[in-house]
Parts: sequence; structure tokens; C-alpha cells
Amino acid sequence: MASTRDAASNQERLPRWVGGLLFVAAVVLPLLRQPGVKSWDTIWIEDASIYVEQANATNPLAVLFRGYAGYLQLMVRLLAVPTAWLPTPWIASYLALAGVTVGALCAAFVYHSARGWIATWPIRLALATLVVLGPAVAIENTATITNSIWVVLAVAPWAFISVQDTRRDVVMRSVVVFFAATATALSFLLIPLAVGFAIGRRTRASATVAVTFGVGMAIQLVAVATNPVPPGDTNSLRILIDFFGLRVLGSLLVGERPLDQLWTGIGEPVVALAFLITIALFVTLFRHAGRRPQRAAALLMGYSVIAFVVPAWGRGTSKIGFEIGVYTLNMTRYTLMPILLLASAVALLIDPVGVERSRRVATVGRKVFIVQVVIVCIIGFVTPTVRSAGPSWTAETAAVQARLCRGEPPDKVVRITTSPINFSVGLRCDRLAP
Repeated sequence: MASTRDAASNQERLPRWVGGLLFVAAVVLPLLRQPGVKSWDTIWIEDASIYVEQANATNPLAVLFRGYAGYLQLMVRLLAVPTAWLPTPWIASYLALAGVTVGALCAAFVYHSARGWIATWPIRLALATLVVLGPAVAIENTATITNSIWVVLAVAPWAFISVQDTRRDVVMRSVVVFFAATATALSFLLIPLAVGFAIGRRTRASATVAVTFGVGMAIQLVAVATNPVPPGDTNSLRILIDFFGLRVLGSLLVGERPLDQLWTGIGEPVVALAFLITIALFVTLFRHAGRRPQRAAALLMGYSVIAFVVPAWGRGTSKIGFEIGVYTLNMTRYTLMPILLLASAVALLIDPVGVERSRRVATVGRKVFIVQVVIVCIIGFVTPTVRSAGPSWTAETAAVQARLCRGEPPDKVVRITTSPINFSVGLRCDRLAP
């Protein structure tokens, strides 16, 4: 009887007002992570030079299905639409707020969708925290609409795995997989999940999610077929393994901030140690775990490797700029999904729904997991990015308007420098008018 009551209490939701406060925190806190010029006064590279510029150059709805870099990013195009009518000085703040709101929604989705798999709310909350405050998220995935596609892609596996099958849940899961499919061509990696769970469960909910994903993939394939794909660069298996070991496993274990000194000071032995610790961790957690969490965890672990190798190898390891003894902040967007999937695998093994969660290793593991997530998020909370040096969007737009638009025709297009300073966005002078 006591164990039944314990299992029921473990599935309780947080009070709505607590959930509301946590959601607000998930929106606000990421905005504060960038030192230097603030995130809401700077604009990420493609946010301005591609999406804002194209939305302002013509009817923004006319470019919704325009591809970029060889594939469709429908969600990003939709988020850029309001910039065609917003006062220009507000654009940076809007883009930052839109980006962190997508992240907060994705975190809430993971928290909710993990019910039925992960028993207690503190573990689900810790997992959701990694989506918005994780060590690698701040560098390329915070306060930007461009890289919000990587956040949606990272949480999409939970849309297929989830056992939440109410009408509202199915709608939420379908929305996530549709935007994942139409956000990046890498969503093809999720096809086995969609098909496998639809066939294995044979439920209307799983079939609906799979069909919705298929519709999104069909739209994406049309875009891929009609847009040239940029060629990849050269690859090195050694660099790929080092990058995965350091930036995925290392970030999962100790966070992003210590990795610079560890890599430049010690080098590849750090990678070997990260692999050994991770292997030992999962061997320990898999022992005596139930078959259900074992299978789900193994699936997520395998996908974590695939989700890293495919984009990194396709882009070319030489493009990453990562080499022995040289640390780089580049391409952390490639690590978001692998890290979240590995953390999800840990959570499934230490906090399954069932009697296996009473194992001593699981009991201790839950405490360690929560403490570790808190520590790595605190250590890496303030993280410099390429936007930290500015320039300030509000100051730059005012300066360009005064210098280049005064007395000029309203339809004259001028370039406004964004961050980093070798990128810019072209806007008409009448959009800069005070």
C-alpha cells in the first residue's frame, strides 16, 4: 500500500502557479547569461543578415518557404515575420525574447512529456533545466531565432517516446514534430522513431504524431530538392572523436566552462577520461534496471551519437575549427541534442516509473543528478559569446540613421553592423526613421 501511494505521489504535477513561475524564469534567466553587451541589444548572425533582411525586403509571408543553406527553416521564418512591422530599435529585443520563449516552451514540453517514463518531478525539472540553462546552450542557442531549430530538434524525440496520449498532449507532440521536420533537414534522423513507435504501439496518438511528422518531412524534402546544399569540408575521425568526448561527454559531466583549460592544458587524456567515466556510469546504471527503461535509455544513447556524428561529419570537422590544443566555441549547437539525449538516458535509469527506482544506485543517482545539473548550470550561467563584444543594436541603428539616411530617399538601403562585426543587415532608411 505504501509503495502504491509513493508511486502515485511521484506522478503528481507541480501546482500551476509554481509551473508559471518556473516558465517565467525559463524565459528571463537565459537573457541574463550573456556578459558584455546584453543579449537583448545584440543580434545573432543569421537572425539579421538572412531572416530579418529578407522579411523586410519584401512581403515577409512571401519568403516563409524560402530555403537557406539547402533546407527549410519554417519556424524561424515565422518568428521573423513581426520584424517587418516592429520599430527597428525593438528588433533585437524581440528576436532575443522570441528565441528564449521557444526554449522555455521546449523545456516545458520535455518536463511534461517525460511523465510516465520519469517518476518524480525534480528529475524531470532538472532535465528540462538543461534545455534552457545547460552549459552548452548559452553559446549559440540562447536569445536567437536561427538556432532555436536545434532546441526543437533536441526535444523532438520526446514527442515520439512520450506516453501522454490525451488530445491536448497529441496536439502538443504533433506541433513539436511538425516544426522539427520543417526546421532542419536533419529531422530525417527521426524517421525511425516516428515509424517505430507508430508500429510498435499501434495507438491513434502515435499514428497521429507520425503522420504529422511525415507531412512536415514532405514539405522539408520539397525545399531540399529545390535548394542547393553547400558542400561539406574535410573530415578527421580523430577530431570527431575528440570533439564528441570533450564537448558532449565533458560538458555533460562537468559543464562547458572548465573544458577550455582541460583541453589546452591536458589534451586528449581528458577525452579518454570522459569516455571511461561515461561508460562506467552507464554500466553501473544499467545493472538491474528494468527492461523498459533499459531499452529506452539504450535508444537515446544510440541517437545521441548519431545526432552528433551526422551533422558534424556532414559539415566537415575542419569547419568546426576544433583541433588538438586549441579550444573553440564553434558548433556547440551540434552538442545540444546529444547532451540532452544522454541526460535523458540517465534520468530514465535512475528514476523509472516502477519498483526499480528503489535500487540504491538509483536513489543515490537521483541526488547526484540534481546536484550535478545545478552545479554545471551555475558554473556556466554567465558565458561569453560572439555577441558579447557587440555592437549595441540600438546604438548602431541610431548612428547609421544619422550618418547615412539623413536627407536620403526613404527607400535607400543601408547596412547596419551586427555581431560579430563582419556581419550586417540591409534595411531601408524609412525603417530607421525615428
